[in-house]
Amino acid sequence: MAKSSKKKSTKKQDSSKEEIESVQVKSDSWISKRMSFIIITIISLVMGIYTGSQTVPALGWLEGLLWAVGFGGSIWLVFMVALLFNQFVRKRR
Repeated sequence: MAKSSKKKSTKKQDSSKEEIESVQVKSDSWISKRMSFIIITIISLVMGIYTGSQTVPALGWLEGLLWAVGFGGSIWLVFMVALLFNQFVRKRR
């Protein structure tokens, strides 16, 4: 009976090791930080330009540009908060 209990405990240890490895694989980022900054820059510029092109004719240059800058900046704000939260949760090594 002692041999069968050892086999069971090694199977449990092997399965727990596999679970830990699978969690580690899932926790790796799928996109680099540099690439994410490039993507967010492009998206915020495109959305800022689009917002500006829609609001300038209706509200005038000053207010239209303020809305465009505010909208593009809000995309960066959301991105940075998400990035900081992710770093806080993961406790960067």
